[in-house]
Amino acid sequence: MQDAPEDPISRDLEARVWNASMSSKDTSEEDLASLVHLLESAEDQSRLYNARVAEDLPIDGHPEQLYARVQEFNSAVLASTHNPVLIRIFEQTRALSSIERQERSLRRLREDPTFGRSRWDSHRSTLEAIRARDPDLAERTAIERARSAMDDLAGLGDD
Repeated sequence: MQDAPEDPISRDLEARVWNASMSSKDTSEEDLASLVHLLESAEDQSRLYNARVAEDLPIDGHPEQLYARVQEFNSAVLASTHNPVLIRIFEQTRALSSIERQERSLRRLREDPTFGRSRWDSHRSTLEAIRARDPDLAERTAIERARSAMDDLAGLGDD
């Protein structure tokens, strides 16, 4: 009798934890500068989006731009591992659920501009763990981020 295949969410969580831990060890100063820039760009996009919502201006395209900035940061964290095997594994697990995850995230963001706001601090925490080269902190942060993301997508988040 075969074991039941592991679900994609569990594989994604495992890959995120491994990714964060590896990034904290192998990130170059150039990678770190890029991560800082990408996170600041995502935060700028978030502020712009929130200002448009607060002023009751059209948000056409802004949720997609915000989502894209966050994904660029996440991809850069992955690339900073400089580990082709990990990158391939992570990309494969992400491909299993990325379209649905993107659609759900964008739908939630359009419905509730505060969606995902609590994770901004966790992105900053991920960056700080990588900067400190602390794999244990990076692992804990990755687990918290993944759980928060799953709760948000399930509608359980406290945002």
